[in-house]
Amino acid sequence: MDSKLYLAHNIDQKTLRAGNARAVTNNVFIVDFNPPFPLMENPFIAAQFIYASLTEGNFSLIGRIPLPEIFTQFSFVFPCSIEDGTHQIGSDSVRSSIFISHAGIIHLEKGEITLKRDKVQNTLEAIFSVYIKYRHDLGEEVEYHAEGRVFVNATGPLCAES
Repeated sequence: MDSKLYLAHNIDQKTLRAGNARAVTNNVFIVDFNPPFPLMENPFIAAQFIYASLTEGNFSLIGRIPLPEIFTQFSFVFPCSIEDGTHQIGSDSVRSSIFISHAGIIHLEKGEITLKRDKVQNTLEAIFSVYIKYRHDLGEEVEYHAEGRVFVNATGPLCAES
């Protein structure tokens, strides 16, 4: 897998654990699953947050639960050129995934996210609705719906203004 993908989602490619981007804990990143997604807590309530440009030309929005026994995160990667408003996951160059330490990266290919940024305060608000297809050990593929809301402060440098 492309090492830039791991970097953009702030995952150490060798250890498959959290990368070293600065994360903060005074924000909101909550995701509700229907039906409940068996590999994550429902609701998913992040304990750490990242809103920063981790790779050139993109910025990342990450919520994670870094427990010692299992590391989980929900993440989005956006091009710096994206405008505030509603965008389709998978188009508009919006990428999204769930990472679970014992299951790997699960890419989200369907859904939408609405962004609103305050470029003076360096904050981002988002609401999203996504669909996750996951194939269980017995081969059954199930589609899960997740809705989330986010409010985060920048945790690192953001995209440079053009």
